[in-house]
Amino acid sequence: MNFTYVSLPTRVVFGAGSIRGLAAEVERLGAKRVLLISTPGRAEMVRNLAKGLALAGVFDRAVMHTPLAVVEAAQHAVPTIGYRSSGGLTDSIVDGVTGVLVDDSEDLVDALEQLLRDPVLREELGRKAQARCAEFSWDQSADAMRTVLAAVRSGRHVSGVV
Repeated sequence: MNFTYVSLPTRVVFGAGSIRGLAAEVERLGAKRVLLISTPGRAEMVRNLAKGLALAGVFDRAVMHTPLAVVEAAQHAVPTIGYRSSGGLTDSIVDGVTGVLVDDSEDLVDALEQLLRDPVLREELGRKAQARCAEFSWDQSADAMRTVLAAVRSGRHVSGVV
């Protein structure tokens, strides 16, 4: 899927390969500085792309498409099993800590059997999932973004966890 979303004063360009046009997009907009936003898993790539750009900041704690079912299960201390290839799941499940990430259907069956047979592991992962689900709130996301925007406004460079 590719799309371009334009809204004043924001423009979002999204889609496979769109990152290759980042420098041209910055030039097209006549931007003096840019704020780059990424998920934690893409932070290193974003920092490499930022080289040579006038940077206002990097916010690398965006949570992309956190599946609501994972958070709802975590609220009830239920661990989740999901595919590692799903970006949203890898941002919301900490493998072996709050749930289990698998690579294929065989791994999925094995992980499910393990959790069904091992109530101690199931409860431990569930408790940790429940504790972690507090990170997925609109208030937390808004506070983190507010911190980044305040830093950009004051001319400070920010990066990492806020």
